[in-house]
Amino acid sequence: MDNHYRYLFGPFCVDTRERLLSREGRPVALKPKAVDTLLLLLRESPRVVEKRSFMDEVWPDACVEEGSLTVSVSEIRKALGRGPGGHEYIETIPRRGYRFTPEPHRELLDGPGGRVTAQRGSGETGFPAASACTIAVLPFAN
Repeated sequence: MDNHYRYLFGPFCVDTRERLLSREGRPVALKPKAVDTLLLLLRESPRVVEKRSFMDEVWPDACVEEGSLTVSVSEIRKALGRGPGGHEYIETIPRRGYRFTPEPHRELLDGPGGRVTAQRGSGETGFPAASACTIAVLPFAN
């Protein structure tokens, strides 16, 4: 069973179970490969993710060029905008890859209701603390 997390940074929340990016509780549209790219960056933060790792994990069964990665990162940057002080959330490491800054707060989700069971993240990034992410779980009705 895979663990699911909620990543919090600035006004954003990313739920890995739902594969959803939200800003102040409102969904932000991203293409599936951009979501995969963002999830890899968040999971590995604050480490640099090498370009080869993106190719192996985001496009494992496809023959694609680095341009696909560049397009995904560009889409994420456009969706996130700039953080406080004009800093970008994704740092380019020339000839190597990318790093997500600041290190997000990571909360382990447990069970179908998404109960939070653990946290991670230093909070010493210069970015304001993330606000709580709200998720409504509604029953299906015929």
